[in-house]
Formats: sequence, C-alpha cells, structure tokens
Amino acid sequence: MPLTAILIGNETLTVECGRMWLVRGHAIAMVATDSPDVRNWAIAAGLPVGRLAALADDPALRADWLLSIANLTVIPPAVLSCTRGAINFHDGPLPRRAGLNAPVWAILGGDRLHGVTWHHIAGGVDEGAVIATRDIDIADDETALTLNTKCFAAGMDSFPEVIAALETDAGGQPQDLTAPRTVHHRAERPAAQARLDFTQTAADIARMVRALDHGPHWNPLTLPKIVADGRVIWVGAADIATGDGQPGQVLAADASNITVACGAGALRLSQLRDAHGPADLTGVTYLPSPDMAEAAALTAALAALAPQEAAQRRALHNLIPVTLPVTASGHPPEWRQLPLDAPLAALAAGIVRLAGRPVADLAAGGPGDGYTSGWSPWRIDLAQPLGAVQMPARTGFPADLPARDPALRHLTIPPVGVTSGTVPVPGAIITLAPGILHYDAASLPEAAAITLCQRLAAFSAKASAAPEAPLSTLPILSDTELHALLHSPNQTAAPYNRSLTIPHAFAAQVARTPAATALVCEAKSLTYAQLNAAANR
Repeated sequence: MPLTAILIGNETLTVECGRMWLVRGHAIAMVATDSPDVRNWAIAAGLPVGRLAALADDPALRADWLLSIANLTVIPPAVLSCTRGAINFHDGPLPRRAGLNAPVWAILGGDRLHGVTWHHIAGGVDEGAVIATRDIDIADDETALTLNTKCFAAGMDSFPEVIAALETDAGGQPQDLTAPRTVHHRAERPAAQARLDFTQTAADIARMVRALDHGPHWNPLTLPKIVADGRVIWVGAADIATGDGQPGQVLAADASNITVACGAGALRLSQLRDAHGPADLTGVTYLPSPDMAEAAALTAALAALAPQEAAQRRALHNLIPVTLPVTASGHPPEWRQLPLDAPLAALAAGIVRLAGRPVADLAAGGPGDGYTSGWSPWRIDLAQPLGAVQMPARTGFPADLPARDPALRHLTIPPVGVTSGTVPVPGAIITLAPGILHYDAASLPEAAAITLCQRLAAFSAKASAAPEAPLSTLPILSDTELHALLHSPNQTAAPYNRSLTIPHAFAAQVARTPAATALVCEAKSLTYAQLNAAANR
C-alpha cells in the first residue's frame, strides 16, 4: 500500500532520498525546506512546498511518516503529531556520537570508524530506535569534506532499507543509552577557537586542520588559526614536513606557505589568509602557541558568540549597506573629528534618511581583535518612530564567519559605523560616536563632512521633538537650508510704481534692451523691439 510522507531537509541528500521514495511508488504530502535548490526540485516535481515554521499552522496536513533528512531544525510537536512516526538521518554512529557536526568531531577525536544512522525521532537528542546503519572507515588523510561525502553516499545506500522498514512498520532496534555516548550541541566549538598549539605533535595539529576543512562548502564551526607577528591568520591546509626545531620555530616561509616545528615533527601550513586576503608570512621566524589562560579566554569568547552566530549569519546574508555619495579611497584612513552632540539612535536614523532608503544597515560596534569582527549589522527601518531604534546590545561575530560561508566571501562592512566608544569602526568612512563624528578625510572632504553634521543635527532635533512620528516623514534639511532652497531663489519682490501702466513700462523696457529676447514660443522668438513693433501694428 502506498505511503505518504512529509519530507524535511535542506541538502542534496534530501532531494535524492525524496526521489527514491517517489520511485518506490509512495507520495510526498509536503516538502518543508529553506533551501532554494530543494524548493526548486519540489516545484519541478509538482510537490507542495512550505517552510517548517508554517507546517504546524496547517490543520489539514497529514501523512504516514515524517522524513527528516539533512535537517538541523527542531521539529515542533504539532508537526510530529501529523504523522504516525518520524525518521531522522544522522551523519554519525549512534549512540556513540549524537548531535551536530558528528564527522568533524569524529576526526578531531581520532576515531578510526564512523557511520550513519537512520533512527526514529523519540526521546532526547538522537535517542530513538535505529532502523538502518552503515559503517564508514576514516582514512589517515580524511577531511570534513571527504567524510561528509562518505556520509552522503552511505545515506543514499541505506535509504532503500529505511523505505522497506517503513513499509512493514518496523519498530527498529532500541539504542543502548548506557553505552559511551557524546552529544555535540549546535554551539559547541573546538577549544581555543582552533588556535594551533605547536607543542602538540605535527600529526595531531594536521588532524585538527583536516577536521575543519569543508572545502568549498559552509563550515559551521571555525577555522584553524595561527598568530604571526600579532596578526591572526587562518589556515586552510597542513601537511607533514621534514625538519626539526623548537615548537613554533619557523623553518621556512614564503608568500604561500610556512613550515613550523612542532612538539614532534614539523608541518607545512598553506592556504593562509585573513580578512583582507592571502597572507604572506615571509620573514616570520616564530609562531607562538597559546598558554592555558589565553586558550581558555579564546574558548570563552567564541562560546559567547556561537549562540548568536546563526542570527548574525542571516543578517549578513540580508545586509542592505547604507549608501553614501562617496567611496573608500583605498588609502589608509585619515581620521578627523567634528563635534556632533545628539543621541546615536537619531544620528543613525538621520544617515539612513539622508541616503534616501527606507531600510538600511549600519555597522554597530568597534574595532575587532582578529578573532571577533567587532561590528554587527544594525538594521534601521524609517517606518518606525525614533523610540523603536535600538542599538544592538551585543555586537560582533566570529571574524572568520565570512570566510566559512561561500555566500559571504566578498562581504564588506557598511560605510557608516556607530560606536558607543571613542575609536572609529575600522573599514567605515564615517563613524558616529557620542558627541563626535569621525570621518575619513581621504574619502570624505571636510566641507561635505561639515554639511553632513549640520543635517544630522537638524534631523536629530526634529526626531527628538516628534518621537512618535515615523522617521521617514521628518525633513532631513535644516531650516536654513530649506529657506535657501525654497525661498531665496524665488525672491520676486521689487519696487512698484502704481501710477505706471503696463504699456508704458513695456515701452521703457524696449528702450533699455531692444535686442534682448522678450518672447519665446516653441522654436520662434521675438526681441523686445520686434514684439513692440508687432504689438504696435
């Protein structure tokens, strides 16, 4: 008898398993996804498409099974109740490695055997009965990319077994939850932000780099890091090298690679870059390892950012940078200051109002430290009143986040920053700070900066005087500018002799300027003399 399923997921495996389900003669009542690729496949296949968040609001939705395949979102109980059971694909061996990013943690943990598991959704995280598994050997040179690829292939190979089990309503094999078990949570990250510790062996450090190598795909954790002459550098690849020396001693370096001695052996590190592009470490002689206190501080700093990373990533994907009629000069900034005493929220709204956009993002925060960006997008919506404009309480995201997400590789900071401190936001052309406007004189002329201050001060005063009015309705020009634009050019007042008739006044003008143009109609014109002669006729 044909079965119906709700299919939830965001990856290629979701599509391929959905195809197998349909080929077997079963039906899909709904595809829930946030992925454009999965959505396009579903539409092309004539399948209903929606988002997981909206499924619980559909009282008519019913199916025999729910199939969660490459889905990292918690499924609401109301959605689970639409079916008689739910099955999840897990890219790790259960019960040994539960939770998220199991392939990465398996490599980091030095596992020699991995696997995938299809299980019922029941109880706690990945605790339901198992209905199909596949074992996967972990190679000596395994990366997150290659192990994820193996998991994909194992998932494809084992899904027909899942379909067969559902056709017979098989209950599966309960897990032994008393066995050794580790649950990896979404916000869990490698210690010390994956800063490489050269007191370890070359083999252990290389394994760390491989475990975080996702190739061209999204890396949900972090990038391996070194510090060279005070700069935080991201490492893309590591190979065992020959050489000997004290841990951290640089044995060779050029524009593309650096070879460093470890606690045992040596490593050649390559694909080196930071937020500005490829990093040339020629001339570097030593790479320090973090001590216990520094490692603990780095771990704590990333732990504080990780819970907000998904939201920050979405904000960066949807960034609408505020625009200015200037562009960065490309030269080192020449920061100068002008006094500007007004609430930061009003000034931020004024910048967006000046840009002529109803919604735009500013960079809220301050300087980063190489590990953290220091800034976050601050979305200003001019449909709101001033009281609704609130600077983000927490600013900053992991500095390597844009490098981990292919869609953010070319991210640039908005040209206007806002800070509650005293230092301009690096990369911005203008920074609004308490009582001060910082501007990069290499990109913005002083006269333009002065005019900007005057307009922002005027807008701030109007916004503060009308705190409930939509910001889009408030004028951005000062009263002086408005008068100069609207009234000064239209000063038509002149002395008028009431005893002088129009014919006499016209005759006097003809005498003064006979050859001047008096009248224009389409392509024809008449001088005062010609017009006077025509009138006299």
